[in-house]
Amino acid sequence: MFLACSLVDGFAQVIHFPEIITVRVRNCLLEGNVRITAKLMNVFGSEELCKVVINPMNIVHWASQPDPSGRIKRFQMKTSSMELDRETPPWILVEFGEPMEVRDLDNIKSVDTIRSATRTNQVEEFNVATYKHTYYLLDARGHAIDEPLEEDLAEIRSLRLKAAWCFHLCNCWTTVIVLVYAFFRTYVWSCYRRFNWLTMAVLNNSTQFPVSFSKMEKIGAQCEAEVKGTGLQGVPCRPSLDQVNMLCHSPAYLDGLNQPWPKAFANYAVLESLFGQDNKVGIPCLPDMCNLRQRIVENEWLLIGVCIFLVLSNCIGRWCFETWIRRRKAQKLLERQKQAEEFRKTRHEQQPRRSSWW
Repeated sequence: MFLACSLVDGFAQVIHFPEIITVRVRNCLLEGNVRITAKLMNVFGSEELCKVVINPMNIVHWASQPDPSGRIKRFQMKTSSMELDRETPPWILVEFGEPMEVRDLDNIKSVDTIRSATRTNQVEEFNVATYKHTYYLLDARGHAIDEPLEEDLAEIRSLRLKAAWCFHLCNCWTTVIVLVYAFFRTYVWSCYRRFNWLTMAVLNNSTQFPVSFSKMEKIGAQCEAEVKGTGLQGVPCRPSLDQVNMLCHSPAYLDGLNQPWPKAFANYAVLESLFGQDNKVGIPCLPDMCNLRQRIVENEWLLIGVCIFLVLSNCIGRWCFETWIRRRKAQKLLERQKQAEEFRKTRHEQQPRRSSWW
């Protein structure tokens, strides 16, 4: 904080500061202290003479005093250098008070409202568009320069807002589609794995039904180890698709074996510990699950390509629309510049020319 002042002569005992300073502090223990420092300006840099540090909670208390005399305080300032020769301890007189803001800025409701005040405390209120037309934008030399109009900026903001909502909607739908496909594929593969294990158990005549999930999983692991790398198909340890489909469409056959109908995501220890072991965990498999799984396998790359296309189309579409908006903004600015040039040219032509008399 720097306060400018002027001295009557080099032996003045009192320095007056004409400025009224607004310091924003909070009535809080965590608020930093207010520090007032007096410095001597030298040719190069400055020299600290004295300072005083005040608690902000005390400042708030003094500023709210109803008695005007209670708001005026004279503080002793600590000398920064003991080498300074001083006749009396330095001090500073400060009058605290609430900030006087005639514009009432805290109660401005609109985001595009400009409220100003004159020296006579007369408050004037404009919107941004009217304010730009009333007070032209100038450069450092005072010459008027071009700037985007609020009408054009409002159009660009409207386009950006619509584009943002559109992209959010597209992203939400894309996320939902990808997640639904991933969940449905996991569901289908979980059911097919159980039907495949049950088919292995049925083809193995030595299996006793009903078969638990852990036993089915054990049969699947043993069969996988036996036929791995052999290329066999249609054997008990590697049933064909028709054999698995036959079991998928035969709920009555499983009922005759007292074998429960398979459920996806069932019989996992983690899920059973969360939801219990009373056969409520899992989603029942559809009877036509095996054929559905085969169709998914045949169109696997197509479905994955559709998901990737949806994600990439959202990214590319956003980039294209942002590029179009930037070009639209530049086009609007160019049109306004041409209109301004035509206006200046027309105004220059309409001005009466000075005729020479000689």
